[in-house]
Amino acid sequence: MASNEQVVEFVPTTLGAIAATDGYGLVDGPFGSNLPASSYVAEGIPVIRGSNLTLGATRFVADEFVYVSEQTAEQLKRSLARPGDIIFTKKGTLGQTGLVPANLQFPLFLTSSNQMKLSVNREIANPLYVYYYVSSEASRSKIKRDSESTGVPKTNVGYLRDFPILLPSLAQQERIAHILGSIDDKIELNRRINQTLEAMAQAIFKSWFVDFEPVKAKAETRTAGASPEAIERAAMAAIAGRPIEEAVAQQGYFDDISLSDRESLAQTAALFPDSFQDSELGEIPENWNSSPFGDLLSYQIGGDWGKDAADEKHTEPSSIIRGTDFPDLQSGREIRVPSRWVEQKKLEKRQLLVGDIIIEVSGGSPKQPTGRSLLITDDIIRALGGTVEPASFCRLFRPVSRDIGLFAACHLTYIYSEGRMWGYQNQSTGIANFQTKRFLADEIVALPPNELLAEFMRLGSPLLTHSLHRQSRALTQLRDTLTPKLISGELKVQADA
Repeated sequence: MASNEQVVEFVPTTLGAIAATDGYGLVDGPFGSNLPASSYVAEGIPVIRGSNLTLGATRFVADEFVYVSEQTAEQLKRSLARPGDIIFTKKGTLGQTGLVPANLQFPLFLTSSNQMKLSVNREIANPLYVYYYVSSEASRSKIKRDSESTGVPKTNVGYLRDFPILLPSLAQQERIAHILGSIDDKIELNRRINQTLEAMAQAIFKSWFVDFEPVKAKAETRTAGASPEAIERAAMAAIAGRPIEEAVAQQGYFDDISLSDRESLAQTAALFPDSFQDSELGEIPENWNSSPFGDLLSYQIGGDWGKDAADEKHTEPSSIIRGTDFPDLQSGREIRVPSRWVEQKKLEKRQLLVGDIIIEVSGGSPKQPTGRSLLITDDIIRALGGTVEPASFCRLFRPVSRDIGLFAACHLTYIYSEGRMWGYQNQSTGIANFQTKRFLADEIVALPPNELLAEFMRLGSPLLTHSLHRQSRALTQLRDTLTPKLISGELKVQADA
């Protein structure tokens, strides 16, 4: 990027003027009566809803789709969207946008009733450039300012048709889109890497502490009469995810890895016993304990909400983490947690420390139970300014140690993914509530010795500290700083030589 001697002209136009001319360039989603929930099916054409859009945090959230049949989609074909189309919310959280991605297996999508679709005329406009223009802070703020504010905020296709946009030449649009898109691509790559690292940590947890695979490998090979060395190799194979039978049969099976890695693997394998014992959970590894989840905690307390302005009691500024913030904090997306003023006495009891766990205890939905959790890392506390509390619909769990804390956090994630949190909530009112007291007493875990917990901490902690999150947030800030400068022409982009 550099100043260009040639003046680049940014021509004012409108979204309506750059829409495709096939009659479906800028359209509403179908009327609600034409797309009732009863029309959803298990698979088919995915429906783009508000949950797939963001306030500029990412181009598209490709999860939690519902589907309609091809027949239903054909009946509503004017509202079909294709890769490169831009989706706007017309009712509810105005300013949300999304760019339909081309990297999914779906060639067609259906826009939901509360969304609108813009198909760009690609002879005059680059869809990615247009997306960055309409998803910028200035555009989002304008949409919200101009909305119909009586009742639920809403806008309409007519408003979008007249929405102003500055358009440089197509070549310049493509250069701007490339710069901003490259930053977003790196952020998305970091997010996928972090998801992989999280999955690796959870896979280790499940193998060691749920399925007891290293113990089973030892027990089965010992029962078969294998030598002590072969029994240890069986456990090493279970830990490394290698075929156990081959490891047992081949004395030099692990010679393909370095001596230090081989020694480290053997030391980890030695921490697992070779037999099981009975417990209230059933069979668990010998010399492990069955323990209520509450015994893993030294302290637990409900969250806080504070005030939106300081007063005589609420004198301390604090970031407040809500359950709705968990996914963004875990994925490294842009952080939008609220800042509030809280009481000093409450802050002393609720200020989050590295290794704490927040659990959502109120909220949920018919498809999502309460009980979502978040492990607090140094990166999260730094990103939120150092002083952080859980929101009032959440609860702080403080484990008895950092090693047990990682184990506890992974256990919470595992049982949530398995749907077991449904058993710990009630819904006497419209809001589901997590039964914390019963959970802490009735959720029994198989607790390994401290040495094995320390080894899990050594291996699992680097996978869950998310060092790439800090880089992603810096990239997000860079993108948000560059966007208004690039789409206004303040910052020129020089053509490639």
